[in-house]
Amino acid sequence: MLRTFGAEVFRKMLVGSRSLLLLLAFVFVCDHTSAQLAYEYREDGTAGVCIRDYDEKGNDISYVGPINIPEKVVKDGRIYVVTEILPGECSGEKLRITSLYIPKTIKKIWGNFLVAEDSGQGTGTLEELVFDAEDCECVGVPEKLRDGTSAGIWWNGYAPLGCCSNLKSVKIGANVKRIPDAMFMGLEHLESVVIPESVTHIGYLAFAECPSLKSITIPRNVTYIGDSAFKNCTGLTSVTFNAEACTYVGDEKWFEPFEYCKNLTTLTIGENVTMIPDYAFWRMKGKIKEVVIPNSVKTIGCYAFEQTGIESLILGNSVTTIGKYAFEGCGIKSLSLGNSVTTIEDGAFYDNDISSVSIPNSVRTIGRSAFYYCGIKSLSLGNSVTTIGRGAFMSNDISSVTIPNSVTTISSVAFYNNNFNPKLSVVFNAENCNTVIDKNKYDWDPKIYIDPVFDVRVTSLVIGDKVKKIPYYLFAGCDFKEVVIPYSVKEIGDSAFLNCRQLEYAEIENPMTRIGKHAFGGCTRLKTASIPETATEIEDGTYYGCEALESVTIPKTAKKIGRVAFFGCSSLSNVAMGDSIETVGDKAFGDCKRLESFTLGEHAKAIGAEAFAGCAAMKSLAVFAAVPPECGDEAFKGVDVSACTLSVPEASIELYKAAPQWKEFLKVSAIGNIVDDESAILYDVYNLQGIMVGRNLTEAEITADMPHGVYILVSPQGRKKLKI
Repeated sequence: MLRTFGAEVFRKMLVGSRSLLLLLAFVFVCDHTSAQLAYEYREDGTAGVCIRDYDEKGNDISYVGPINIPEKVVKDGRIYVVTEILPGECSGEKLRITSLYIPKTIKKIWGNFLVAEDSGQGTGTLEELVFDAEDCECVGVPEKLRDGTSAGIWWNGYAPLGCCSNLKSVKIGANVKRIPDAMFMGLEHLESVVIPESVTHIGYLAFAECPSLKSITIPRNVTYIGDSAFKNCTGLTSVTFNAEACTYVGDEKWFEPFEYCKNLTTLTIGENVTMIPDYAFWRMKGKIKEVVIPNSVKTIGCYAFEQTGIESLILGNSVTTIGKYAFEGCGIKSLSLGNSVTTIEDGAFYDNDISSVSIPNSVRTIGRSAFYYCGIKSLSLGNSVTTIGRGAFMSNDISSVTIPNSVTTISSVAFYNNNFNPKLSVVFNAENCNTVIDKNKYDWDPKIYIDPVFDVRVTSLVIGDKVKKIPYYLFAGCDFKEVVIPYSVKEIGDSAFLNCRQLEYAEIENPMTRIGKHAFGGCTRLKTASIPETATEIEDGTYYGCEALESVTIPKTAKKIGRVAFFGCSSLSNVAMGDSIETVGDKAFGDCKRLESFTLGEHAKAIGAEAFAGCAAMKSLAVFAAVPPECGDEAFKGVDVSACTLSVPEASIELYKAAPQWKEFLKVSAIGNIVDDESAILYDVYNLQGIMVGRNLTEAEITADMPHGVYILVSPQGRKKLKI
């Protein structure tokens, strides 16, 4: 009788009569031993309730109808507040619940509250649910639910309503603050649900595996969305995200809230949202035509949209930071970055299909792999960019790029492997730039590999007239044929043009304070070495392996020629320099097979090991130093000392004949008179392309016979520029 009365009252209560709800609560208070509900009374004045399918005497019962869980019950004259729904003791075969009410007082719900512990079965008849529990948590839901690998795992009593396969209607009360973990997981026929504005916390797996759910709105007060909250809601086509200051949305340790919602076509970000949190829509794998980030949003978190599936992305004008891998693998084809972005973090747009990228003037930092493999054909860098990270634009299809004057740091492989476009033109305007170059060593290879910034696809290079230095390794391995270093450049860094194997001509406008180690090493087609007149040292390996280099003029200011400075310059036949050189480093001219003559001035003090080793064509060597310079091991190895004439000061002939290694020369003679009359000096003449156009001519003969133009005159006394 009571059961029938209660069922009728509950049905009416569901359609909106609050007074009937109070009456129903009273009925259950009086009937606290009803067959469907049993209570556990506690000293603190609270009670737990258990849904069961037997009476107090242990007799099985059958029941079809609604169940209302009251806010309070009375026992022995004392009122107890019902705060917990205990593990169930019921079977769907005996107890067929059609509707259920969970009151606001409930603080804790056990994950198996509708399931008989020993049977693993529950009621599949539940069709309606009113959930008013304002601040409730679900307990007894094991961590293994997070892995999402066991289909139907909720049937085993882990998700509170997972066995309720027919539940179609869920009403969440207007004062509910928390949706418990896994609370509505596995509701196969749930098509819609309204999350009220009062909600701040959506638990992990809260709506996971609800394949019929078509749309969802995240209200403005939500600050926490748990792992996999909407995972595998494959029928979901529309999500509206209104959470204004949400700080937690899943994490990479477990699973992202909207993972595999693959049929999503509409994603709307509310106009009052201030931030998109980390992992917000990670791996949604939808098919979204356009996402517009409103002007209210200031930051987009890490992995926020990774693999979401977006064709067009428009960022509002308040976004300042785009987090790491925020839009990785989204398939974006159209991108607008707004005008306030200052930081694009690592991998932010990694692996997309963006043919044109315009970096606004607000951007200062472009992180590691930020636009890696995006299919970019057109790239414009804003005039405030200071940092370009490792691989930032690697593996694209860029035809030209201008590095603005604001750039102060550029890292390895930033523009490396420009996959599809065989030619890249570079305009370098960065006034005071440094490079961050990685060195890698692999287990399978003892060599150390250095990762350059550009690669062979750079076929054209223009250096701006305000650039102050060419940083370390910047253009190593590029394929341009000529370069002009403007007057503004004071320093060429180590390995700056290393292995530019197509480089034929490099003009350096004076003054220059330094050309670094290996700066032009391996430039096998370079024909002339343009060393500034202010240089005090030719550093180690500066022109190492420049096989086409025919002549070089070392300025009078230089005091040292470094190790392997001209090693392997197999075409080098003429070296002109002043008398200030004090030291010639180890292997400095090693393997210069065509070098026929060489002159050292009166200040020469030391010649390094194998300095002239392999100079088999050497016919004459003149040394003006009164004291024989000290020689390193095998300084003249491979020189035919029986045929090569050694010319030294007449007063020092005997000293040279007695000095180690010098004494091995069989032909030793006194140096002839030094030419003081400049009109009698003989020059080799080169045009500005480094091609020899005359040999052994006086300046008067050159002026008379050569066409109008600018020429470089090279002699043992030095070099100079002549304009006719």
